[in-house]
Amino acid sequence: MDVREFSSREKCSIETAARRLRYAFFEELAEKASATRVAVGHTADDNAETLLHRIIRGTGLLGLGGIRPSRRLSPTSNAILIRPLLHIWRRDVFSYIEEKGLKYRIDSSNLRPENLRNRIRLELLPLLEDRYNPQIKDALTKLGDVLGRSNDFLQSRISKMVEANLKQVEPGAYSFEADLLRHHPPFFQHFFLKEVFSRIDLPLKKMDHGHYNRVVEMVEGVTACKQVELPEKWTACLEGNMLCFRRAATQPRTRAASFEPFMPLKLNIPGATELPDGRKLRAEILSMENGLLDKFKDEKTPEEEILDADKAGERLHVRTRRDGDRFRPLGVDGEKKLKDFFIDTKTPRWERNNVLLVATDAHP
Repeated sequence: MDVREFSSREKCSIETAARRLRYAFFEELAEKASATRVAVGHTADDNAETLLHRIIRGTGLLGLGGIRPSRRLSPTSNAILIRPLLHIWRRDVFSYIEEKGLKYRIDSSNLRPENLRNRIRLELLPLLEDRYNPQIKDALTKLGDVLGRSNDFLQSRISKMVEANLKQVEPGAYSFEADLLRHHPPFFQHFFLKEVFSRIDLPLKKMDHGHYNRVVEMVEGVTACKQVELPEKWTACLEGNMLCFRRAATQPRTRAASFEPFMPLKLNIPGATELPDGRKLRAEILSMENGLLDKFKDEKTPEEEILDADKAGERLHVRTRRDGDRFRPLGVDGEKKLKDFFIDTKTPRWERNNVLLVATDAHP
């Protein structure tokens, strides 16, 4: 591992480069060994140093939660990173090592006050213990523990919200209703966006408060801006009431570049119908007796729909939209233009050409 070369290429410090390479190595080992847990040796002292480091550099509620006892090794890994020594002080670890006669190594770079983290460990914390609070490290770790537990509780709730509402509309493009973010306290908005960014694999290390704030200001209407540039060629944009995130290579398709319109295809009932663009539409006939209709309505996904087979008939076709398309919405008297329906439901323009329509034999 060439740490200096990696540091130069990724434009990060030697310490950050070494850490990223170290954890990438752990992930590789875990995968080879089919390991579900990877244990590292962070102690309570490391937690206190981390908290003070974050306070000095500037942080929020998440940062004040300190080092967590466990987390996923990486967004793509099945292994969990655990820290079994996190509530044990470094002096107690050394006492145990000496008592058992165990061999160990010390990274000599940790003994030189050449970076902020080392100066905190070697200079600032001893000064605070000597002149201000002998129990400063204990106070810092207790702060981290309290806020960390609160953060974990909130994060679990937000994770479920994002899981239920964040949709992948195409490769490299995701969206959710902007109202989920509006009119909430800033800490909630930050947690929510962090969970979204994590799920779409937008590197959190490259995000700063400015990125979060600009997205929130766009959603809240504080600025007239409708698009925010994010790291790694991602953009956030507001389309109606939908907040969308896309990579540069997956910007919204124009009508010409969208899935090509195709002539009506007979829908195989039952069975699957393969479409010219590679998608498949599956149809089957079901009996909806004994309350099954209500159950289906409650549990169906946005990709599923149900029709009255007796009224629709067996000769159905599937196609893309055409100018002037109309339909009869459920529970509405008369017809409605499909274009007006898309406008009312705030369906993004680039998505409308990709919607599949099922038509009867009488109106193919």
